[in-house]
Amino acid sequence: MSRDFAIHLVTGVLAGLALVAASPPVRAEASKTGWWIRVDTRKTEATGIGLQLGAGKQDRHAWKSWRSNDAAEFDLPADFSQRAELYLHAAAIPDDEDVWFCVYYKGHGVRRFDFDTTEDATMKQTDRDKECR
Repeated sequence: MSRDFAIHLVTGVLAGLALVAASPPVRAEASKTGWWIRVDTRKTEATGIGLQLGAGKQDRHAWKSWRSNDAAEFDLPADFSQRAELYLHAAAIPDDEDVWFCVYYKGHGVRRFDFDTTEDATMKQTDRDKECR
């Protein structure tokens, strides 16, 4: 590979990364046909929330990082959408900042998360939380 080609390649990659970083956040609405989340942006002081999904504490993987400029309501991925039971681990970004959100299954609130470091829970579709309306 020539030096000029390598410089053009690196310059192109960096320009592409800058374009992606400058792109506005995706604001797709939650379909609410399965599991979904609503972040209470009035009560959430953290600029982000790290989310992990799985079948349990020992069987989980990183899913996404919600940021304060993202849509407040969003669906879980399709492979988790209709699961009877769901494990969710959430972490405040940065640590020690308040986070407040509810997990829903279709039209009803299942569980409220209210923390400032981390919180996790296993939930069932039939669970109810009166704080999540």
